[in-house]
Amino acid sequence: MRRLENNQDSGRLQMAMLLSIVVYFVYMSFLETPQSIPPTVELPRAENQDILSNSNSVHNEIQIPVETERVISNIPFHSADFSTDSVTVKTTSSAGAIGDAYLSDFTNPPKISTWWGWLFDREGRWNPYSEGEDTLRILTEEASFLAVGVGEFRSYPGNVEIKVREEKEQIFVKQKISGISVNKTVSKTENPYIFDVELKLVNTTQQKISDIWIGNFDNMVGTSSRFLEEIRPQLYIDSGLETFTEHEDLNSDPETIEMKPDWFGLGSRYFLAATEITDQSVVEKTIVTSMDDASKYGTAVILAPLSAGDTRSISMKAYIGPKSIENLQTLSENWTYAIDYGIFGFFSRVLLFLLKIFFHGFQNWGVAILLLTFTIKLIFYPLTQKAFVSGRKMQLLQPQLSEIKEKYKDNQQLQAQETMKLFQKHGTSPLGGCLPTMIQIPVWFALYNVMLYSVELYDSSFLYLKDLTSVDPYGFLPVLYTLLMVFQMRMTPMSSAGGSDNEMQQQMQQMMKIMPFLFGVFMFTFPSGLVLYFSLNIFLTAVQQWIIRLQFAEIELATSTVE
Repeated sequence: MRRLENNQDSGRLQMAMLLSIVVYFVYMSFLETPQSIPPTVELPRAENQDILSNSNSVHNEIQIPVETERVISNIPFHSADFSTDSVTVKTTSSAGAIGDAYLSDFTNPPKISTWWGWLFDREGRWNPYSEGEDTLRILTEEASFLAVGVGEFRSYPGNVEIKVREEKEQIFVKQKISGISVNKTVSKTENPYIFDVELKLVNTTQQKISDIWIGNFDNMVGTSSRFLEEIRPQLYIDSGLETFTEHEDLNSDPETIEMKPDWFGLGSRYFLAATEITDQSVVEKTIVTSMDDASKYGTAVILAPLSAGDTRSISMKAYIGPKSIENLQTLSENWTYAIDYGIFGFFSRVLLFLLKIFFHGFQNWGVAILLLTFTIKLIFYPLTQKAFVSGRKMQLLQPQLSEIKEKYKDNQQLQAQETMKLFQKHGTSPLGGCLPTMIQIPVWFALYNVMLYSVELYDSSFLYLKDLTSVDPYGFLPVLYTLLMVFQMRMTPMSSAGGSDNEMQQQMQQMMKIMPFLFGVFMFTFPSGLVLYFSLNIFLTAVQQWIIRLQFAEIELATSTVE
């Protein structure tokens, strides 16, 4: 099965970056000098308040009081808005589905223009931050969310009737598709991002109808960015989050998954529009494909066949909103995995909890990031201390280890015994420097993902930075990070040894000299909130090295006197 999991480009870069950090810290450890009531919602009025009738339409079969419902009938194109306190959706006749969705609680972040990008374009005057649109749109006007069809994945614009039931806070859609009568009711819930959906399918023919589908589709504009800024087909299936990033992979070869999804829809880095079918027994399989001749892409489920004359009622939950744990948990725990925290998600949630505590105290996410970084370094200080001290001991013992290696080069067993005696005498081991560092790796991964995927940081500002989820357009933080890393490297004296060991160490020294600048280049492309964390982290690491050097200077003195 060919799947694109969790934005591969971002995953590769994240893995390469973090593995490089691990190599760096492990190497440093050997070389360091010691150191409940539903909201009342006013629904917008439709532009056309009249009940339009058609003698050939099924609309005349339904008698609805004019004062409680707005009916928009079968005309070439019509639509109706439906709003909660936080979401406005528009149902259109083009597919009998939701074709637009806005979030009133969020605005678009400012558009970023970096000075290095401007140097290549030179279009007008450089403006690092320019205001974007005020309203945040999750689904475009071309979307087909909660669409229903039979067979081919396309829109069904004919025979569509839309009604807004103001008293019941519902929107009702009725259409007829390839012998199937579809009645769809979307209702508000106490949570402004969650909707109850009731679907009634009636087979009006004398034959069994197969390949009935329910799907969520939208435009996939351009290629996917590294951090999944654009909306893409996304679903949770087989205990894993699946994201399909490139439309070329779905044009000629739709992805068929012979399993039932927990939920399916469209997602980006911070936002989600998805559906959950309550009764999974009506679902046969999952399809990730294009719609309307590859103009739209999305996810769909294929339902079990419907026999002649039969009726099927399907209950669903729809979510249109931010990827926040609090809101998604209202549906189920599986919905929270829409936030791509990875295999160390437990640690990410703990760190996010701490981050929120700091935010509530200071009302600024930048300050919260600084305090969280300081707290983590403080918690892990004993492990860091142990790693640095053990690494320094190993460094000071290198001459004696070389002597043992040379003296017992013809007897490997005796060489190992003498080496262990030396380690025991000085209370160290080869793992003493890297093991404490390895223990911290899950926290590094977790904190990285918190900074990258938590919607709480969306459109947040700090000092001159207007958006911590975007790059620093001035480049100050990446430069600061590079300088701090160079400073830390210079605090680390290199030991000298003879022979091939010395030659290898010289190569390592050259690599370590290049590493700050290599990492600095990465930081120019990372979200500024993440670079803020990395910068403070490396500064605190240098401070810890200095403190450990003062506290444990006697270790070098004691070890150097041993013959």
